[in-house]
Amino acid sequence: TRLQGDWSSDVCSSDLTYMEAIVMQRPRRRGFIGAIAGAALLASLVPAVASAVVGPATQLVWTSQPTTTAHGASIAPVSVSIEDAANQVVTSSTATVSLAIQSNPGGGTLAGTTSVAAVSGVATFSGLSINNGGVGYTLGASSGVFSVVTSNPFTIVGPASQLAFTTQPSATSVSSAIAPPVTVAVEDANNQLVTT
Repeated sequence: TRLQGDWSSDVCSSDLTYMEAIVMQRPRRRGFIGAIAGAALLASLVPAVASAVVGPATQLVWTSQPTTTAHGASIAPVSVSIEDAANQVVTSSTATVSLAIQSNPGGGTLAGTTSVAAVSGVATFSGLSINNGGVGYTLGASSGVFSVVTSNPFTIVGPASQLAFTTQPSATSVSSAIAPPVTVAVEDANNQLVTT
């Protein structure tokens, strides 16, 4: 059976009415085919409409976490997004977000620009640094009435203060080279490798 009618209409809100007309005008096989097409169209449109609806800002979320860094050196840029209850970024938000040290195992001080305005719902911080070494630092992000959110723990490597064998010498025959080669690391007071 051939389905009659004009099928060249653009996909828009009027297509649902068009599909309904097909069902009403061709009640048997053609109506069944029209119903299937209408259901498929509706299913494809609903997710797109739902995902496009962003609610009011309700929370802060870390989208780029701080990473291990040497004391006094710039931490790789970190970012915090302003999101709705469905974890969608509220791109219209330009709220100011501030960062501060939460857990401070090394008694360090956070330097750099610690308050920035969000751009398209995301606040990005560059050039931050902490002056003292420590394992388990965390940063807290705050903005207005939102609850403070805490970053993942990270390490600030302190100044070199000790040497440590990382590969010990092994039993070796007389006059033979020791294998594997012996290695010694330069570490800070928290046993963190000092790479600089």
